[in-house]
Amino acid sequence: MDPSSYRVEFADFSEKHYIKKFLKDYKNKWFATKLTIIAVCERIDNMLLYKRADLISVSSVYKLVKLDFAVEGTKTSPKSSGNRCISCQSTNNCGNES
Repeated sequence: MDPSSYRVEFADFSEKHYIKKFLKDYKNKWFATKLTIIAVCERIDNMLLYKRADLISVSSVYKLVKLDFAVEGTKTSPKSSGNRCISCQSTNNCGNES
């Protein structure tokens, strides 16, 4: 695994509450969107570098990042869609193991 790549997991809460609604509203478009979110979050440091994600908080143990996204196939930009995810990355490499 690339050392700058993170392992991405979705919290059970998000699966039960948010993703369930996206599946209902967008059907198969959600699966492509989820893959894109995973790919982006694996390289979230690049997104921060190019200002495509917002750093919320940072500590010696973790950093919180807000990422705006749009559902695949919609003609809405990520910022104007109102869809966002909050990501928590470990800063001590425990999240970088395969």
